[in-house]
Amino acid sequence: MKLLNLIIIAVGVIALTGCERGTGNLEPPDEELPDQVIQDFVLIETDGEDVVWKLYADKAEIFDSRNEAIIYEVRIDFYEEGEYASTLTSDTGVVDTLRNDMTARGHVVLNSKKENAVLRTEELKWNAETQLITSDYEATLEKGDSVIIGQGFEASPGLSRFKTEKMVAEIDRDELAREDGENGGGEGE
Repeated sequence: MKLLNLIIIAVGVIALTGCERGTGNLEPPDEELPDQVIQDFVLIETDGEDVVWKLYADKAEIFDSRNEAIIYEVRIDFYEEGEYASTLTSDTGVVDTLRNDMTARGHVVLNSKKENAVLRTEELKWNAETQLITSDYEATLEKGDSVIIGQGFEASPGLSRFKTEKMVAEIDRDELAREDGENGGGEGE
């Protein structure tokens, strides 16, 4: 009988101790949770009847209190004067839901159909008021036979206008190919 009472007391103590430890896990997480999570997110900005851009993302997390949407696996089609101009892709981005300003981050590539050019950088920003893209990061612009590498830039979304803050290098692909040929450069060496 003493053994049975001892076992009952031991089980009771274990049960009470276990309950006390479990209550600490019920606190809410420190990180803010989104108000909405949307799969296959689409957002379109227009100016009158003209489309300015169409944004597509695999997923968007909407934070109402911060007026922003965090977007993942991003594609943005830009239009100039109502005509398709370019497509931007990036890993992630942030949209200011009040001003429609955007920041694209990670493997950012802007392909301009209009100018037959490609811009690559790690981050760029779209300013809805000025209708320009900018970045403080190093960027590479490939257009025709030239490659321009610059630190910081400002450009139109179709890349018809591009101004770098600091030129790092400018390479002429034809000239580079001729030099390689003259120097015996090529594959297999």
